[in-house]
Amino acid sequence: MPHAHESARSFRPLLLVWVALCLPLLLLGYGSDYDAWRVAMTAEKLWTSGIYTPSRSLGFPLYELVITPLVALGGWTLSNLLSLAAGLLIFLALRRLARAGHFRHPRLVIATLLFMPVFYKNATVTMDYLPALACLILSYLFLQERAPDKAALLVGLSTGFRPTGLLFMLPILLHLRLTGHSWRALFRAALLCAAAALLACSPLFFAQEFGTPAPAPRSSLLQHIGLIAFHGLRFLGVVQSLLLLLLLMFTLRRRPQSHAPAGFTPFHLLNIALWAGLFLLLPDEPEYMLPALPSLLFLLDRFLEHRSFAATAAILLSYHVIQLELRPELPDALQLRPRLVAGYTVEDLSDRIFKLSSRRIATQYRPEQPTCLMFGLPWIPAVNPDWVYDAELGVYKQKEGEFCLSGRITDRGQIERLKQRGMRLVAWRLAVWDYLRTGSAAWGDDVELLEDLRTLFPERIRGKALNER
Repeated sequence: MPHAHESARSFRPLLLVWVALCLPLLLLGYGSDYDAWRVAMTAEKLWTSGIYTPSRSLGFPLYELVITPLVALGGWTLSNLLSLAAGLLIFLALRRLARAGHFRHPRLVIATLLFMPVFYKNATVTMDYLPALACLILSYLFLQERAPDKAALLVGLSTGFRPTGLLFMLPILLHLRLTGHSWRALFRAALLCAAAALLACSPLFFAQEFGTPAPAPRSSLLQHIGLIAFHGLRFLGVVQSLLLLLLLMFTLRRRPQSHAPAGFTPFHLLNIALWAGLFLLLPDEPEYMLPALPSLLFLLDRFLEHRSFAATAAILLSYHVIQLELRPELPDALQLRPRLVAGYTVEDLSDRIFKLSSRRIATQYRPEQPTCLMFGLPWIPAVNPDWVYDAELGVYKQKEGEFCLSGRITDRGQIERLKQRGMRLVAWRLAVWDYLRTGSAAWGDDVELLEDLRTLFPERIRGKALNER
C-alpha cells in the first residue's frame, strides 16, 4: 500500500499535467451548458447598467458578482479561470488531507477526482459547480482538522455559489455529534452557517426581475423518471456505472477491514444520500450530483485495496473517450437506442466548438427573407454586440440584418405575430425535444422543421452539437 504521508512534491507532476490539459479549454467559449452563457449575460448587464438580474432559478449571487468583472474585462478566457482556480483550491485541500494521512491511496484519490470527466469539464467553464464544491471540500478539511466553526462558515459561504450547498451542513452536524460534540456546539455551527449563508445570498435583496424558481417542464411522470435515468447514468457513464457496480459487488464480498475513523462512513453515506435524493426531485443535469463525488471516492479509497481502486479509476476515466448512449427518439418514448459513441469529454469539446462556430456564422448570416430560428439561445446573442433583444416580438435580432433567434415558442399568439411580419419560422428537428416535452401544439403548420441545421447557412458549422448525439 502507498504510504499515506506522501510528500507535497509527489503531487506536483499530477497537478502540472491536469493544468496543462485544462488550459486550452479555457478558450472554447463560456461552456457547453446553456447556463454558462446566461451567467455571462447577467454579468454583462450588471457591469454595464448596475442592474443585477439572477441568471436563473434562485440566483447564485456571490458567483455572479465575482464573475462580473472577469467577463467584462477578459471574456470567457478570464471568467473560465475562476473554475480552474477553484479546482486548484480543491487540489490543495486534498493534498493537505493526504499529508495528514486521511487517505489510504492519496495519489489515486486526487488523480481520479481531478480527471473525472464531470470534474474536468467544469474546471474550464463559467459555471458555479467547482467554486461551490471548493467551499464544501475546504469545509470538510476544516472539519477533519477539528475546526467546526470554520467548516460551518464555509458551508454558508457555498450557498452564495449554489444555494443547495446548505445540504452539506447535515453531514457535518452528524459528524460533530458522532465525534462527541455537544448539542451546544452543533447549534453554534448551525447558527454560523445560517449567518454566512444570509450574508452570501444578501445581493438577492437588490436583484431585479427576480423569478420564482420552477422545475423544467415535464409532460408526464414517465418523462421525469426517464430524465432521472438518463442524467443519472450520464454522471459516471452507463457502462462505467455498471462495471463499477460489478467491481464493488465482487470486492466487497470479501468484507474488507477499512479501519475508518469515527463518523467517517456515516458522514459520506449521508452526503451521497442527500444529493441523490435531491437529484430524484431535480434530475436536469448530471452535475447536480457533483458534491456526492468526493464522498464516493473517499469511501472507495477506504474500502478497496490498491489494485481494485486503480481498476475502478481506470473504469471511471474511460468515460472521457467512450460511452454507451441510451436516448429515446421522443420525450415519452420507451424505445431506447443503445449505441457506443464518443465519450463525455470528446462530446463536450465538440459541442463547445459547435457553439463558437455557429455563433460566428449566425452573426454574419444574411437571409433572403426575415427568418427566425428557434435555436441558438443563449450562446449566439450572449455578450454579443451585434445582437439586440426585441421585446415586442420576444426574439433576439441582428442589428444589421433580418435574422432572429428565439427559444421554443409555445404561445400561438406569438407565432401569429411573427408570421404577420413575414417571418419564416424554422426549427431543427434534433432540437425540438424541449418543445415536445411541454406537450404544446402551438406550431401547427407554421414552423418549418430542418432535418439538418447546416443547410440553413452558406458556411459549414464546425463541431457537433449535443443534440446530434
